[in-house]
Amino acid sequence: MIKLDEKKLEGLTTFDDLLNEKYGPEGSPEREEFERQAELWYYALLNSEESKDEEKTPRTNETFSDYDRLKERLELFRTLEEGWDLGSARAPEASAIKNASDVLKILDENILHYCALFPSDGGIYFTGKFKNGSKSLVHFSDNKMSYVFRNKKDRAGGEDVKVTTENIRRLRNDICRICL
Repeated sequence: MIKLDEKKLEGLTTFDDLLNEKYGPEGSPEREEFERQAELWYYALLNSEESKDEEKTPRTNETFSDYDRLKERLELFRTLEEGWDLGSARAPEASAIKNASDVLKILDENILHYCALFPSDGGIYFTGKFKNGSKSLVHFSDNKMSYVFRNKKDRAGGEDVKVTTENIRRLRNDICRICL
């Protein structure tokens, strides 16, 4: 077993020391913003790694559909508790999970193939990056959703839209018009 010199270890700069120096102490607005951005980056990275793994895996009848993959992920969100990020993140609310699930049910597989889900503070983000370069972002919280879809020529969106069957269909039509 290797013995470490405790006196030498005491003089080393910790990661927390570096974060405090660059972004301020825990709880400061700058540090909170850094941690929020780091969390978004982390989930974007997970999403891209997940997509790479799927591209390497040949699709067969035994594999999950994209709907099944996203539905399974939503079910995992139900198990998240307050502070799931080892910080102060709120667990996704049951209504946000239900709303995301309702949207999944009516979207086509050719849309779902390009999408990922990740939790946000009390809500859920539904993101997509499509072959034609267009992007989508939908945020579900309580009984509302906010969304934006864009490509090089067009854009659609809505803020704090009540989640209804009609609005979910409008959301689907906007995705098909702009992203596919």
